[in-house]
Amino acid sequence: MIKSVTAIKKKKKSLKMNLTSPEESGILITSINGLEPPKADISMVTGSIIDGSFYNSAHANSRNIVLELRYIENGLSIEAIRHMVYEIFPVKEWVRLIIETDEKTVSATGYVESNSVNIFSDKEGSQISILCESAWLTSWSTTDEDIFVYFVGVRDVFEFPFDNNSLTQDLIEFSEKYGETRQNAQYKGEVPTGFIGTCKINGEVRALSINNVTSNESLIIDDEKYKELVGTYMQSGDVITMNTITGQKSIKVVRDAVEYNLLPALDVDTKFPQLYSGVNDIWIRSEIGNNEIDFTLQYKNLYQGV
Repeated sequence: MIKSVTAIKKKKKSLKMNLTSPEESGILITSINGLEPPKADISMVTGSIIDGSFYNSAHANSRNIVLELRYIENGLSIEAIRHMVYEIFPVKEWVRLIIETDEKTVSATGYVESNSVNIFSDKEGSQISILCESAWLTSWSTTDEDIFVYFVGVRDVFEFPFDNNSLTQDLIEFSEKYGETRQNAQYKGEVPTGFIGTCKINGEVRALSINNVTSNESLIIDDEKYKELVGTYMQSGDVITMNTITGQKSIKVVRDAVEYNLLPALDVDTKFPQLYSGVNDIWIRSEIGNNEIDFTLQYKNLYQGV
């Protein structure tokens, strides 16, 4: 069951519309279309000497969300509520919708196509059409934070009581840094998605690759091409950032405040790793310096609908 819909405009002003208590906002949502899975276009190729056809490609269409609203006096006049809706849903402008259900909270962004009002009706309200660029809904939290998987941490190495046995030297190791080169990323989304990966290099590293063992997809950096682009092999202080999200794919390194594009340094066998529903076995591999890599995986869950 949908509990509420919150609209946030670009300037961060928001309006929350509770379906169970519409008097709070003065707006009753009577229907919402466009929260179901989108329609897909399937391309098929017909053979000349066989019956039927072959699958060629497919893509999901962009989403069109339509809200039917009715105004309810709640201390504000109907006219005041109407102009509040004009302000939150300005035509041509960007808007974010946050849909809270019993099971999850998701987000969709798009542009207001129309805000049609039946001013002369005794049940005045608006029909708002929002055209979304993405076909999918994304996970949402109150802070809009992505989901992170860390391949580095700090381990305690002492217990109380303790004695340093020196007044001049630090003999006790309170904790130690450790790196996990292989972890399971639990992806709860319904649609495959890419991720943003950040590699901080802390020493000598060679033949670095980021692998989704589950799907047999690997991003592989060629050392010689890396050296040709950046000047040397990977060294302490290099920060490599990769984006494997469809439509945004990139990889770059920052060294001494200078950014280099690393796409030409990728091995010919590279296939940008994606995350798939369920457990993804992510393995950070290198021939030299496995413990010299701090890696962080960052992503959002994608959903077909509410």
